Amino acid sequence: MPEDRRSRRLKDVSHLFLSGNGGDRPGGGTGSFVDICVTGDEHCRGFLAAGFSSSLASRDVNVTLIETGLSLPNAGYYFGLEAEVYLAPALGRSECIDLMRSPSFRYVYAARPAALPDGAAGFAFPDNPHIVINVFDYTGLSGYGAIPADIREIPARFNPDGKKDERRGLILFDGAEPGTDPARIVSSFIETTGSTAVLIASGRGEASKVPDISGVEVGMMGIPGDLGRTLAIRMPPSGSFFSAMAARVIWMTGPRQEGKTPNAAVQR
Repeated sequence: MPEDRRSRRLKDVSHLFLSGNGGDRPGGGTGSFVDICVTGDEHCRGFLAAGFSSSLASRDVNVTLIETGLSLPNAGYYFGLEAEVYLAPALGRSECIDLMRSPSFRYVYAARPAALPDGAAGFAFPDNPHIVINVFDYTGLSGYGAIPADIREIPARFNPDGKKDERRGLILFDGAEPGTDPARIVSSFIETTGSTAVLIASGRGEASKVPDISGVEVGMMGIPGDLGRTLAIRMPPSGSFFSAMAARVIWMTGPRQEGKTPNAAVQR
């Protein structure tokens, strides 16, 4: 993709570590985990990850976005990083990207899980809720749609002392890729993580079906037909779709209040 003048060079990026060394301050407490699996070619992993994480970070929560996968562009492209930075791990020129985008937003990218660093970041507001986002694409799954252990175990590596949290949700971006089975992916995830909250963002239109899985809360959102109109613009996408998704995820992973529902257009 062509470079944009708004991109930042390596020397201009604050707290950037290409060697894989994380922050030097203790983390801010146990957080919630959100796994994001992206299928289909219509909307790329980096585009969706940048939009969702940016919307979430605007809501007074600490966010750690961990992205793995060989496909490009990654979220770093939409965060305005220079090509020498966001392309380096995929081209084998560095192990990973590890940077603080703001005092409450950490971004980490590696082509493969094994190249990711370990350790939680030190956030400026450690008492705020911490959400760890683990985003990967369909090519990271096994032939049976199962999520491999090295991908499933990523979030715990970014929590203090490797602690796991009971609140873990899955977002499946189902772009109507032929041969993908949303129900099988969701079932595999539930079996291996014990999660009880799932949100499917579907591009299948009226053909979308909510998987019926006992004991699991499954929500459904439609992917807007014009979502990809800003795919080539070098900035995180925004709008009501990402805002609604962020509200839903906070509701999924946070303490519930009886009678309260997320301010999001989600069909159950």
